[in-house]
Amino acid sequence: DQMSLQSIVLGGGTPTLLDASQLARLCTQIAATFPNRIADGFVASFETTPELATPEKLAAFRLAGFNRVSIGAQSLADEDLLLLGRSHQRADVLGSFRQSREAGYDNISLDLMLGFPGHVLSRWEETVRGAIDLSPDNVSINPLMVGYYGGSEYLEHLTRRGHCRPPFKERTEMFRYAADSLLAAGYEKVLNFVFSKPGQGFLYERDAFALLDNTVGFGAGAQSTLGGEVCIHFPIISEYIRNPFMQRMVSKLRDQVRHFFRMG
Repeated sequence: DQMSLQSIVLGGGTPTLLDASQLARLCTQIAATFPNRIADGFVASFETTPELATPEKLAAFRLAGFNRVSIGAQSLADEDLLLLGRSHQRADVLGSFRQSREAGYDNISLDLMLGFPGHVLSRWEETVRGAIDLSPDNVSINPLMVGYYGGSEYLEHLTRRGHCRPPFKERTEMFRYAADSLLAAGYEKVLNFVFSKPGQGFLYERDAFALLDNTVGFGAGAQSTLGGEVCIHFPIISEYIRNPFMQRMVSKLRDQVRHFFRMG
């Protein structure tokens, strides 16, 4: 039987690096491989950085059928964006959000980062207040994670420059401030670090992070759950391809993923 799709998520990186023709080819392939979609509440979402969310790219994704955009703002404080090595500034975040609304997206998510070296509560409060003023439909708070997915070189670099990671107590206070502020503004807590306006929660996030069947993730670092098995794919491409779980999943879904893996 053909699988029915509840949502398509293009992200974990910068899909807006694709040009219009590449995006069209990708979407055509997805439509041919997964023709059945759940009509009610179907969401096609993509991630972008503020500097890549140009009116032309936003229009191209809307034309391709995407109705949700997740903007990797990370912060609304220029000093923090500099610490994070981002190439955008606060003004770019505000501009990309406005342009997304103008392009017709009625579901916009803002990604914010918490607890990186040099981060302080006062600037975090500035970011949270600024995010609420924009009134996004979803807010995702991403604590800095170090370990399996890397980050140690980044920490060492900032430490050498004299920037320290906030202590656990301060990071907890940061999250509590964000949670209290978002709840007071009418948002609902969908997951530990995800807040949404009533009725705007993204089922993919709930299902993927709750490890519910069936979330199929393609690409290094993605997460999949299938037939009672859970796998967080290796972030290294060569290891991802050799992953036994991925091989079993491809076998189960051979017809559906034939175009992606050129198997058959």
